[in-house]
Amino acid sequence: MWDYVYGTNLQHALVLARRMLAHQHGTKQIICVTDAKPTAHIEPDGEVFFNYRRWPRPCAHHAEVVRCTRAAS
Repeated sequence: MWDYVYGTNLQHALVLARRMLAHQHGTKQIICVTDAKPTAHIEPDGEVFFNYRRWPRPCAHHAEVVRCTRAAS
């Protein structure tokens, strides 16, 4: 099921990709194609934060990149 939230949420895309690949065997790769910089992310309480003009946390998705990299090892 796809949830639609405005913005480019790279963090959520990586979470979903990691979950989909968790039960797969062999080489795991995530290819990400985007049209913009991240403008949304998931807060620790589960809410989606969106801000198009001013981005307070430009690297909110980096922790998820690390999780994906560790899961592929």
